[in-house]
Amino acid sequence: SAPGLGAAAGLLLDAAPGGHGLSLQLEGRWQQAGFRHGYFGPDLELRRFSGVGLSEAPLSDERLPAGGSVFLSAQWQLPRTAGGEAPLSLVLCAEGFTHGRWDADGALSWLPGGGAHALSLRGGVTGLGLPGVARPWVLAEGRARVAPAVYVVASGGTVFFPETDAAAGGSTRLRPGVQASIGAGFDLAR
Repeated sequence: SAPGLGAAAGLLLDAAPGGHGLSLQLEGRWQQAGFRHGYFGPDLELRRFSGVGLSEAPLSDERLPAGGSVFLSAQWQLPRTAGGEAPLSLVLCAEGFTHGRWDADGALSWLPGGGAHALSLRGGVTGLGLPGVARPWVLAEGRARVAPAVYVVASGGTVFFPETDAAAGGSTRLRPGVQASIGAGFDLAR
């Protein structure tokens, strides 16, 4: 098997115009065989079963064609409040590969009421541009503090369950579904 080789070069800009947080990152990347830039991410557990799509090879067996990619990340947030929180923030990331694949994800977070509440929306897609293997996902979550050390939380979104596909010789595939949950949490500070 070929050695996993990779290289990256890029630019990073951090600025605070008018108190707003702004960060831009642009990277040119090259990879060969088993080397993966950005190996870790929000869907790492899913990629253990299928690197892209629902029934493709797991990340440990997936081999990207030798080639390059362009990675772009943009982060923006409103000026911090007196409590130190950023009341609204947005993060967008995308990577386009020379073999036609795109991966992207983003997150929008809002802290209304001085941080006593939190709303977030996350989403992404893996393998966009490859026929029949794109795997989109979305997750929404809301938290509300109802007492000094008590909060309630509700969330919902897509979920993927690993299952054995007997028709495909016992290989593992991901079965898509949706999930919703509600609960309570406690935090104690000294």
